Amino acid sequence: MLKAIEKIFEATACSHEDFMISLLRQDAVAYNFLILGEAAGRMSPEVYRIHPEIPWKLMTGMRNVLIHDYVQTNYQLVWTSAKRDLPVLYDQLKKMLPNE
Repeated sequence: MLKAIEKIFEATACSHEDFMISLLRQDAVAYNFLILGEAAGRMSPEVYRIHPEIPWKLMTGMRNVLIHDYVQTNYQLVWTSAKRDLPVLYDQLKKMLPNE
C-alpha cells in the first residue's frame, strides 16, 4: 500500500493543470488507487480491528468506484484525494510497520 501511495505522490508531483491534461498521470494515479483499495480489501479482520483509524472502507469504496465507473472518472476528486487524504493515510500506514 505504501508503494502505491508513493507512486501516486510521484505522479501528482506536478501542477493541478498538468495533472488534468495528462492522461498518463491520470491513469497512473487511478491504477495505484485501485491497487491501494484492493490491498485494503484484503486485510484481515484482525487488522481492521486493531487499526480502526485507517479508512479501510473509504479505500475499498474508491477502488470500487474507479473500477466500475472508469469511463466517467472524476479526476478532480482523484486529485483532491491524492493531495489531501493520502499524506495522512501514508503516515497512518507507516505507523503500522514494526520498528526496525
